[in-house]
Amino acid sequence: MMIDTHQHLWDLKQFPYSWCAGISKLNRSYLLRDYVEAVKGIGVTKTVFMECDVDEPHALDEARHIQSLSEQKSSDRSVPQIAGIIASGRPERGGFAQHLDELKRLPLVRGLRRVLHTQSDDVPRSPLFAENLR
Repeated sequence: MMIDTHQHLWDLKQFPYSWCAGISKLNRSYLLRDYVEAVKGIGVTKTVFMECDVDEPHALDEARHIQSLSEQKSSDRSVPQIAGIIASGRPERGGFAQHLDELKRLPLVRGLRRVLHTQSDDVPRSPLFAENLR
């Protein structure tokens, strides 16, 4: 029995992920059924969804979508339970506190991630970023 602590799922029909547009192997949807097939027979029973750097206006909707997937109970024991969500957030933006308030309404949200390796070093050094993290 294993917990996969870094699961990605994305549906390009629902949300844009601009970062993968130029990467042919990633520029397709990766749905729960794809994940179930990939981990078949290796004992994954639970997962923690890791945000997928969805385009910024869709960050809350991505977390809400994964929350709704987790609530769809399956009688198929090969479908791992989504046990937690690490949601997307942009601490360098105004309205970050409101974003956190919305995320707090989702019972499975356990943390927040901001992909920084694709950003200028100035992003995490900004006063607003530091203030919002506090």
